Amino acid sequence: MKIKESLMNQSFSVSNSDPYLFSLQVMEELSKDVKVIERKNQYETDGPHHRSVVVFDTVDLIDDFSKILFRFNLVSEDGTLRANITGSLAVGIDETGFFSQIFSDYYVKVIFPLLRKISEEKISFFGERIEKLFEQNS
Repeated sequence: MKIKESLMNQSFSVSNSDPYLFSLQVMEELSKDVKVIERKNQYETDGPHHRSVVVFDTVDLIDDFSKILFRFNLVSEDGTLRANITGSLAVGIDETGFFSQIFSDYYVKVIFPLLRKISEEKISFFGERIEKLFEQNS
């Protein structure tokens, strides 16, 4: 059984003298507290124009079956960084037999609602932290 529920979606843009370096600094700062998985890191220049794309995920494990994921899609061009950040709760339980199916049903009915509430609080807190990080460094 797999469940992925989107709980946050933020988009904004900031001005920065070096948005590519700033994107890498955001990734590095977040890696101090949570696991970071780099998906894409691309920098292009053709004279006066500079473009970059930095995509990475942060993963915060809740228990053996659930985690909070943030996907950062940071795209910049000539001093403007556009950020799209999504936060979601992902649950994955392998149903290999009778007992795992019973556990899966129990998990969805009893534990998942509690995890959703905890996840919403963590995502809200993490979302505020991300906003402050972007505001401070822009």
